[in-house]
Amino acid sequence: MKRTPTDDDFRIITQAIVAGDRIQATSIYLSIAECGLTEAQDFIKTITSEIKSANGEKRAQHRESGRDFWQRLISSLKR
Repeated sequence: MKRTPTDDDFRIITQAIVAGDRIQATSIYLSIAECGLTEAQDFIKTITSEIKSANGEKRAQHRESGRDFWQRLISSLKR
């Protein structure tokens, strides 16, 4: 019987993906969702791309805040 992964399941799967173990993440999803391998791989690919996208946005925000800091510092030195 198929079941929807819980928040804890998603956390465990996400931890495996972040650790670089997509095979383990796929295995976990397979056992939880009781689906086929292709469906599990597609799910893990989707989650992986979402994680990478979120990390890219965080890096961009961090770079932007760093630029703001340096611009404020340079402006204060020009005064």
